[in-house]
Amino acid sequence: MGNSRAKTFVHIVLILFFPGLFRFAIKQVIFLFAERTDITDRAASMTAMLILTGLLLGLSIRFRTGLSVFPDKLTALYIGATVLFAVLLIASPLNYRGGTESVLLLAYSCIVTPVFEELLFRGYIWSKLSGIWGNKWATYLTTTILFGLWHLAYIDSIAFRVEDGLLTVMVWKAVTGLCFGIVLGLIRMRAKNCCAGMLLHGAMNLFGR
Repeated sequence: MGNSRAKTFVHIVLILFFPGLFRFAIKQVIFLFAERTDITDRAASMTAMLILTGLLLGLSIRFRTGLSVFPDKLTALYIGATVLFAVLLIASPLNYRGGTESVLLLAYSCIVTPVFEELLFRGYIWSKLSGIWGNKWATYLTTTILFGLWHLAYIDSIAFRVEDGLLTVMVWKAVTGLCFGIVLGLIRMRAKNCCAGMLLHGAMNLFGR
């Protein structure tokens, strides 16, 4: 059992290390052909995250790891929450004021990032940890801590935008991620799927921009 846990933790560490490295590498390749600006940085990050989402889905099939993406039954609550989220995205007067850059930021922060991060943490990693802990609270706590630490991997994008006080910003980035993880993990435990977390994560990013 101890050996199985060790292997699972190593697997999880590698799974968490790879996306940050991959995202950084993809961005460097893109910036060989395009000047790095705020909009191209976000576009590059979104491109990398879309690719990573596809790889994660393939990985879950390869290792037969259930992601628990959708609820067992599509109730009126899920339909209503999805419609409400879509309306908020479309109707918010702040979303499109900045033109193309604003729309790109909206897609990246409120759709692509929540889908990828929820599939990774409350899907893949949650499933892996559940298999070794057998305790939902241990799974919840571990996933939440890892999710907070995960946000440190965004240091390259943040350093591009922040001239002073990078360390302070990164600390708050991790703390914010931890707070998000506390809420999203509870939703995952209650709903037993990633769909609810994706919707809430997207809404939190929408109002937290």
